[in-house]
Amino acid sequence: MTHNENTAGVQMKNVGFIRKADSPGRIVIPKEICKIPGFDTDSLSFVHWQDRQLIFEEYQKTCTFCGACPALKFDTKILCGADCYADLRLHIEAQKESRGNSSK
Repeated sequence: MTHNENTAGVQMKNVGFIRKADSPGRIVIPKEICKIPGFDTDSLSFVHWQDRQLIFEEYQKTCTFCGACPALKFDTKILCGADCYADLRLHIEAQKESRGNSSK
């Protein structure tokens, strides 16, 4: 998938903008971005700073993997406290173990 293609395979023009924050630190999102298919002005956004970039993501209220109610947060992802957390932990441990065996 190219950087200007959405997940449905529809070509989209890259939209960028330069804005200065006002005195309270707000930045207005341009009308052109609000018109992009899939951008919902009524939904909540998760905004975070990562690697010198301000990132806007759709806010997820459910587990990233199974869609169940969230119980904890792992990095920027939400996980349920039951099976998905345990599965992720087992996966990470298995990766560590396989790395350790491959170096022998």
